[in-house]
Amino acid sequence: MPAMPTLSSTKDLLIQFLQRLGAGEAPENIKPRLRQILLQTSPLEIAHLESELMREKHPRQDLLRLYGLQVELFEEMYAR
Repeated sequence: MPAMPTLSSTKDLLIQFLQRLGAGEAPENIKPRLRQILLQTSPLEIAHLESELMREKHPRQDLLRLYGLQVELFEEMYAR
């Protein structure tokens, strides 16, 4: 079983996802890895990381795309 990611490494991955979305990459390319992160990270930790990303002034549109993707994944995961 792979090691659980640290908050720092999870944040770094979220920043990479923001950059990829901002560069025009299709959300479907990011979804599988983001799903793994969401399954391995508590909702409180995700909320904390999202707050940090907002404070760091990442582009609003990129944040909204990432959050929309997270909502899609949560809906898929909990619809089962």
